[in-house]
Amino acid sequence: MDANLHNSISDDDEDESSSDDTSDDCQSNDTDIEEDEEGSDDMDHKIHLALKAIHAANSCAAKENYGRAFAYYLLALQLQPNCRDSIRSHFIIVCRKWCDELEALGKIDDMFNCYENARQALPDCEEIYNNIGAKLFKFGHRNSAIQYFHKALQINPQLARATENLQNISNLLVERWHFCMLNDITRNSSYRDAIDRAIASDARASVLDIGSGSGILSMLAVKAGAKDVYACEMSDVWHDISKQVLLDNCMDKNVKLIKAKSTNLMIPEDIPDRVSLVVTETLDSGVLGEGIIKFIQHAWRDLLTVNTAPVQDDNITDSNQLSSHIDNKKNHPVGKVIPAGVTIYICAIECEYIRRESRLLHSNIQGLDVSKLRLIGNSENMAINKVDDYMAEPYTTERLAFLPGGCKYLTDVCSILHLDFNYPHILHPPMYLNKKFKLKLDCVQTGRIDAIAMWFNLQLDDKIAFTTSPGSNLSWEQAIYPINSSSLMDKIYTASVVDGNVNQTEIDKLLTMQSQDMVEISIQCTPKYVDLEVENIYVYNKQLNCNTIRLPNQSAFFHGPASELFEHYIDRRELCRLNDSVYHSRFSFAIKDLIQKMALMKQSEGNDSTIKVMDLMQGVSLIGILAAQQGAEVMIVDPPNDFEQLYSRIIEYNDIKSKISPGCGDFEQDIKHFEWDILLSEIVEPSGVLKEQILEDIHLARQIESQRKRFVIPNKITVYGLCISSLPLRSKCLVLDDNNTLGFRIKDFINEYRVITHIDIDLANLPHERLSLPFKILTIDLNCEDTMKMLVQKSVVPVNMIKSGNLTAVVYWFVLDLDDTHKISTGPNAYETSFWHQAGVVFKTETAVQCDQKIILSCSLSISTLDIIITKDE
Repeated sequence: MDANLHNSISDDDEDESSSDDTSDDCQSNDTDIEEDEEGSDDMDHKIHLALKAIHAANSCAAKENYGRAFAYYLLALQLQPNCRDSIRSHFIIVCRKWCDELEALGKIDDMFNCYENARQALPDCEEIYNNIGAKLFKFGHRNSAIQYFHKALQINPQLARATENLQNISNLLVERWHFCMLNDITRNSSYRDAIDRAIASDARASVLDIGSGSGILSMLAVKAGAKDVYACEMSDVWHDISKQVLLDNCMDKNVKLIKAKSTNLMIPEDIPDRVSLVVTETLDSGVLGEGIIKFIQHAWRDLLTVNTAPVQDDNITDSNQLSSHIDNKKNHPVGKVIPAGVTIYICAIECEYIRRESRLLHSNIQGLDVSKLRLIGNSENMAINKVDDYMAEPYTTERLAFLPGGCKYLTDVCSILHLDFNYPHILHPPMYLNKKFKLKLDCVQTGRIDAIAMWFNLQLDDKIAFTTSPGSNLSWEQAIYPINSSSLMDKIYTASVVDGNVNQTEIDKLLTMQSQDMVEISIQCTPKYVDLEVENIYVYNKQLNCNTIRLPNQSAFFHGPASELFEHYIDRRELCRLNDSVYHSRFSFAIKDLIQKMALMKQSEGNDSTIKVMDLMQGVSLIGILAAQQGAEVMIVDPPNDFEQLYSRIIEYNDIKSKISPGCGDFEQDIKHFEWDILLSEIVEPSGVLKEQILEDIHLARQIESQRKRFVIPNKITVYGLCISSLPLRSKCLVLDDNNTLGFRIKDFINEYRVITHIDIDLANLPHERLSLPFKILTIDLNCEDTMKMLVQKSVVPVNMIKSGNLTAVVYWFVLDLDDTHKISTGPNAYETSFWHQAGVVFKTETAVQCDQKIILSCSLSISTLDIIITKDE
């Protein structure tokens, strides 16, 4: 959501030289008008001067001299405050554009001074408060930004942009998994029991909570009787939350809250002495992604009580030797860590959903040749260059039990690594870290290997443990290592090239394993992640009763046509869209039909029959390129950063370079100079919400005066909703009650960061109960004459309940009418290859409803924000 927030507040920068001229002119013209006013107290004269200033401001704004226009508007407001209403909308636009120019020049202080002047001139203007908040957020002042967004909503609770900004910033400051963690009573109570046991055995226990978050583990330590408790949290937001939580639970005197990273703590500056117990839950789904090894290494070295004669383990090479050495020396560490250790498990799986997000599955997309592309899916937390220690983890995360289409477990589950956090020497070389080793897994059933799944058992002490395995219902997901960029895939792609093109069917065939085959996996544990790669597949030969490597491992093997393939990493959701055959088919047919109809219409009027298509699809989209292949002249307005690399290859392969051009980077300039006939737009994000800014762009494009017929694809979109009851969905959005947090009052403080609209809902696999049938919310006609109706709509929808229950949310999706014949739905189970998820408005409190009861929903669309509230029930 970060990108959405930035899109909502940014505009194209003006030319630097014109901005400097504007500043000088602005100052000189202020003086001129003020001299006219000097010495006059007559009200009529002030009104006259104010009108002159407004006229000058309007003239400057029309010439895009925003600095002068801003100064004139300010002067008019000083002379005649009653003119606020008449110039308000123009003043807001000019203020924003001028401030954007100052930002582009690096004059950040001047920018904020201008906004402060604007706020004083219009003290009750919610848009200005929202714009200030957006700039504050952009420059890292998140807490101040939140205050301004709240102020904007106090003035106007219906201001959609402020609501959306507040939700976006809340998503960034408190990620949604925090709610799941705090609602995880199994996890919370397990930690409580382990802390109780540890402190019961040490009457003078002192505790350090590393990455304390809400402070729940620190409060558990206090409740268990710890003598001293220190909570270490480096996040500004979580430090503020935990300060409020500790105060409200009357533990602010019992816990010393330290805003710092634990590896920066020093004795006695931060804590007076070494502690006897460290508690932490800095584990992600891939175990090591939050840095637990680094934190525990440092704690044992500098913060935990240890024996004065440390183990000398330079010649010890495995954990058995180390354990024996420690036992013989009777040299156990005095301190203790919770969790005590972790055991990591892996299994090879087949999963169509993961496969679609991992690699391009087609050689041809609606006649478009993509056979020379090797596209690999990655996400924000996946490393592309694993040599770089600063890159993030090479895995994604999924909840395997709820994946669309499910998954098949191809091999036995195998433990690959155990880390004992109470033997600190094991965490240092030469034991496990940064050493690569290999493991072979036996295949137990036939299937295509798409990924390696990983999960762990967390041992809190010698008696208390829990697992994050599939189906465990804990808050952790499983780590997924897709089979897409490993050395195995290098060999498979090479073996799958025929006449210079990749044969996707051959790739799947080579990845398919039979019972008794084996897969060889290389494993490396770094301080930041566990790295897994499939090295080889061993095929079982029944006649010889042995296994042989499926693909030869020879250097000469890589000198074939596969070297001509273009390898590129793209976002896995974008890759999933490229693999959606239904999506491309329906768009392609709709575009083809409309191009033919418009060409005939132009010919009948005696005009050039060339059809110009403006592509607003965004992301790595082939829809505009498909239009070019069908003969249209296409401008791609917002090409991705890798346009020159990826798009140019596709265009070159399909010999349509002359048909496609990129936009200039300024949408307003593009629509002025490109006389488009068809505008292609993708209205809906893969996450299920309307795309930011897209309706405004369509509105702007349709305002260009022209006698020619122009069409937008899709033609219209209809929003459908469904009333559901779902505890799992609710648990992702807010802390449900104090029982889940073991009686500690936490929910009121973290729930301030809840969001109204929850995205990326996979309704087909979300545990829920349907309380209603699907119902129509509203329709957006993208080809209507009154384009303002696209931006702002309201509807009142009566909905009959078909089942009794607690109404948690209204989940919604879209049906896109591409033309009169072709439609595509973003809804659940719409079609098998769909890349879309759904979104939903999750209510702060659930409403009990009865079967056959009718409720009334008030729905509103403002720009791209959809809001739904229950207004009354019957």
